[in-house]
Amino acid sequence: MPAPKLIVTVGTANICRSPMAEALLGHALQAEAEPLRSCRVVSAGTLSFTYKRAVATGLTYVAQTTTDLTTPASWSPTGVTQGTPDVNGNTTATIPYSTGTRYLRLSVTLNP
Repeated sequence: MPAPKLIVTVGTANICRSPMAEALLGHALQAEAEPLRSCRVVSAGTLSFTYKRAVATGLTYVAQTTTDLTTPASWSPTGVTQGTPDVNGNTTATIPYSTGTRYLRLSVTLNP
């Protein structure tokens, strides 16, 4: 028997819309015939923030993520998607939502 198909509902932060869509779609699929009835439905989301770079030059901007606020060295840019500035200078950094708690911050340092 083939593995059941997976349907992922995605929303920002995975706190309201995508879990609701997951529940509604999962419920609706139970009334359908196979293979729809066997589809697995899950929800996911993203966490993002948008910032504007200062006019001053000589600054480095790095979006970082961690799961542990008690360990300063745990912050890392690994897993962060950092966009390019738009015409207004706004940049968006995003991390995929995952199980457990994750934090996102912007580190701004002055270049030597």
